Amino acid sequence: MQSSNALHGVFSIFSSLQGLGEMTVPTLSGFAEMLMRMGAALVLPTFIGRSGVFFAAWVCAAALNLVWYYMRIGKIKREMMQ
Repeated sequence: MQSSNALHGVFSIFSSLQGLGEMTVPTLSGFAEMLMRMGAALVLPTFIGRSGVFFAAWVCAAALNLVWYYMRIGKIKREMMQ
């Protein structure tokens, strides 16, 4: 249940960035998520199990999208204040 909520958050931010006209960052986060899954698939099942692979990929994608989202929203707010 908790991983489902995290995934909804990732997709919400992903969609928000696309709605703001940003296409590069969501695409890059998709590649970052894929790379994290490949790396995590080699290491994490030994320690955590299958759910560790999904969690690592979602955290990576969410971090990239969140940082860019807040930078973009900050820029929009600054432009509105002028």
